[in-house]
Amino acid sequence: MNVQQFMLELDEETFKTHPLAYLDGGLADLGPIDMSRIAMQPNIQEWGDSRTWGQAVDSGVGVAKTRATEAGEAVGKGIDVVSYTLQRLLSFKFN
Repeated sequence: MNVQQFMLELDEETFKTHPLAYLDGGLADLGPIDMSRIAMQPNIQEWGDSRTWGQAVDSGVGVAKTRATEAGEAVGKGIDVVSYTLQRLLSFKFN
């Protein structure tokens, strides 16, 4: 009985930490085809477990945050480039 309890606790901890491992492994860098392949991996019985849904949601939130941050940085860089270009153009002296 103690072994079963230990296995249950280990299993719970594994489910809690998996999304972090996925994100550290580069999940947010994958394209839509790879993401759909990953989503199809759990069998139907696993999707009946709320922990599988929890993992999927946690991973999805992590990916969304990463992508939103990257998009914000890209926009910021784009604005910086446009601003720099406009400043350079306006600094020219025309006779």
